[in-house]
Amino acid sequence: MFATTFSTLALAATLLSITTAAPTSTTPARPYKQIAEWSHPNFFDAFDLYDGPDPTLGFIDYVNLETAKTEQLMGWIAREVDNTTTAFVGADSTGIAPSGRSSVRLTSKQEFKVGALAVIDLLHMPVGSGPAGAGLWPAIWFLSPEATWPYGDEIDIVEYVNPTTGGDGTHNAMTLHTGPGCVVENSGLGELAFDDCSYTDSGNTGNIGCGVTAPSNFSTSGIPFATAGPDFNAQGGGVYVAEWTAEGISIWLFNRHILPQDILDRAPTPQKWTQKPLAKFAGAGCDFTKSFLPMNLIINVDICGSWAGEVYPGGQGACNAFAAENPKAYQEAYFEFGGIMFYESS
Repeated sequence: MFATTFSTLALAATLLSITTAAPTSTTPARPYKQIAEWSHPNFFDAFDLYDGPDPTLGFIDYVNLETAKTEQLMGWIAREVDNTTTAFVGADSTGIAPSGRSSVRLTSKQEFKVGALAVIDLLHMPVGSGPAGAGLWPAIWFLSPEATWPYGDEIDIVEYVNPTTGGDGTHNAMTLHTGPGCVVENSGLGELAFDDCSYTDSGNTGNIGCGVTAPSNFSTSGIPFATAGPDFNAQGGGVYVAEWTAEGISIWLFNRHILPQDILDRAPTPQKWTQKPLAKFAGAGCDFTKSFLPMNLIINVDICGSWAGEVYPGGQGACNAFAAENPKAYQEAYFEFGGIMFYESS
């Protein structure tokens, strides 16, 4: 995908060079301490690569570390404009793939529990060319290994399907998946489709969960802002923040060039932020300390499968056939990260 090149990057250097907003609030602050930072040169050291069958039936072949490096499905991008080095992971775009296109699925070695907050500096999301965005299905999400899905839980921070290069903006979908007993309210900016996080559609054997779709007219600091897809990339990316507390789960998106000062100071204090989250799952109908077990962060680029393939024109078969025969459609099918930081409530 890219020739790998190297220079130095600390996420702090990326963020500290950015203009800051000055939010104020009288709400008591929840103190956080930093527990992890993943950026160049140690970004990939934080993950294991999953190379088993795709649980969501995508037309991809998740590869091991050696293959991912050899096929340049992960590596570094040297950004001369700001003298930083970013990490990328994505799908193969080089050849015909009759049995599935090679791709990468990273799973963090570290687990996270209630009281965690993640700051994700994201510069580029996967997009495709051709019909329905080439059937792409990218995601950044949490999953628990401690129980059979969905009873362990899942938190989708970034997820969308069929993003077309140069097309209209695709909107992020943020979803919780649990077993029975977690019913939520949403006071974020997006629209909640179902309040039962164990919801299963009558025509689908899987858990659809409780999902919030980001608004199409979202703005940050008064500036119109895309939450996913090609428009997200055109604006230079954004910073997603996910917070998991005993009271609920919230997801924000900030302009990379206008961040709250406390994020730049490595002391995030969400209670002081004046910008509302895209999604704020809360309410007495869910115990967020019991319905959600310790989780790992996962980053993957899927193609077709049980969501993207089902909504692709012509269905799963047509999606698979296009993915096999059109490698150039996936030249932009990669995530690019400035870095990821994790904090823990003290």
